[in-house]
Amino acid sequence: MTRGCTQLKTMAEAQTTISEVVKRELQEAVSSGGVAKLKDLINKKNNEWKEIPLNIAITGESGVGKSSFINAIRGITADDDGGAHVDVVEATREIKPYTHPMNSSMVLWDLPGVGTPRFPRGSYLTQVNFEKYDFFLIVSAGRFREDDLWLAQEIQSLKKNFHFVRTQMDVEVDKDKKGHPKTHSKSKVIEKVRIDCLKNLEEHDLTKASVFLIDNYSPMDYDFDALTRTLIDEAPEHKREAMILSMSVLTDGVIERKLEALKERIYKVSLLSAVGGAIPIPGVGAAVDLAILAEEVNFYKSQLGLDAETIAEHARYLNTEARQLQKKLGLQSFGLATTAKGLAQSVSSLAASETVESTLPLAIPVIGSIISAGISYGVSVASLRYFLGILSEDARKINEELLKNSLQ
Repeated sequence: MTRGCTQLKTMAEAQTTISEVVKRELQEAVSSGGVAKLKDLINKKNNEWKEIPLNIAITGESGVGKSSFINAIRGITADDDGGAHVDVVEATREIKPYTHPMNSSMVLWDLPGVGTPRFPRGSYLTQVNFEKYDFFLIVSAGRFREDDLWLAQEIQSLKKNFHFVRTQMDVEVDKDKKGHPKTHSKSKVIEKVRIDCLKNLEEHDLTKASVFLIDNYSPMDYDFDALTRTLIDEAPEHKREAMILSMSVLTDGVIERKLEALKERIYKVSLLSAVGGAIPIPGVGAAVDLAILAEEVNFYKSQLGLDAETIAEHARYLNTEARQLQKKLGLQSFGLATTAKGLAQSVSSLAASETVESTLPLAIPVIGSIISAGISYGVSVASLRYFLGILSEDARKINEELLKNSLQ
């Protein structure tokens, strides 16, 4: 268990993740309601991201790829339940909400383009209920229209976040490849389109606006990673965790941000495991709640696209089978037990591989000694870090394979 040894952390290191504000909040819960109230508070904190509303407006004229973008950002297709209908001849005539399959509080709104008879400039912002959105994404498949640029200026003056999104980049690249088979260069096509977009914005005093070049059917390519990272980084602070954990498109940037968010959950889950510990760990005088650890590891898997269903989808995309993909990439998560019974041996081996000397960060009146509870906390922290390390490596390996395939 060499890997486990290197990842085991002392309690002092683990405690650095707990802010004084949160400590006081947890201690107050213990003082007023004991362990039961502490458990309720931690469970609430771990799940409150699902209750935070996120509203993203997607606007642009018909046929530019709004529906396929809405599907791509949610990690689904038009054939899946809740998928946005993709049809180049169908115009968006009304405001359509699409909830995220992993978080019903995150809604992407398909808005009609500005400047139509039903949605003229003068009343557009009022009609679409402008104030409710956290972001506006103005989508186009070519040069941005005068009405799009007008809308951007209005949004900018009202100090809301917005970005331009140029879709159908694969079409541009393929067109150039067919027209210039001897001199074709994908990077030059991308540069040409980007320069044209920026010039288009400059003509309307939108020099500070961002433009992202994407293809909705190639989310591992072009600027999709930069766009998803920007949506996360520019989200209001109190909504950032919700944005991160709701993202289904697992680009490199999204994976990194998910790992940061998942690491921050470890101390809360470990506190739950320590105060609710029921399974003794041989040789260390501690007990942990394996059911809680198993639930968290499964949450990591779903967040990093390592659940069975998502792995199967990746394998189909790569024209292989899940087991063959696991063998080719050496994915360790396939052999990682994710039930309470299955995790028992792994946790026991990890705890025995290094002396875990730690104290609980809070004076909690648990059954048994505070020292034992503290060691239980340390074992839980070390175990979750170990499991998250394995899963993060697998997520990166799959991402690299998907990216390699998309560039062929």
